[in-house]
Amino acid sequence: MKETISNSLIWNKAAVTGVVFAAVTITCGLLAKGLAALQLNGFVAGLLSFLIWAAQFGGCIWLMIFFMKKLVAAYDGVTNSDTNRYGRRIALFSAILIAVVNFLILYFTPEAKMQKMIDEALGAYGSMLDSNSLAMMEEMLQNLPVLTFFGNLIYCFLYGTILSAILSRNIPAPDPFAQTGTSQEQQ
Repeated sequence: MKETISNSLIWNKAAVTGVVFAAVTITCGLLAKGLAALQLNGFVAGLLSFLIWAAQFGGCIWLMIFFMKKLVAAYDGVTNSDTNRYGRRIALFSAILIAVVNFLILYFTPEAKMQKMIDEALGAYGSMLDSNSLAMMEEMLQNLPVLTFFGNLIYCFLYGTILSAILSRNIPAPDPFAQTGTSQEQQ
């Protein structure tokens, strides 16, 4: 007989699974950064960048389905609500790890390289901004690691939460022959 699902089990499993999700996302991000460093032809770089993004996007969806089904197979009494909670917690843990790693990468980027990135961003958008907006953008870019941390945290958590809500509706698969509360009352 399988162990029954509990709230603490969901937290524990989600923490470990969140590390897997974060590792996949961080690896794809580092591959994309490495690709940018190669300075390939525009079309080839764009194509490879798209393929990495598609692998990351599809991989996260596949991993969420895989781990939700694995949870259902491993424990008794897993409901759609349990898989939804599990997915949200996976999203929380992976979002925290991804945000921290991206923060550390930007925080420890050499100042000369960071200034070059800021100058490129201001050069691209500077002509469209007035002096007040340009000054505000320069100030925001100086806080880029912190802004990136919160942006990644919010984006990754929302993506995972939405994905979890969508996928958990059919994991575990609904049983059309299960007796509902209304049919039990009639008996």
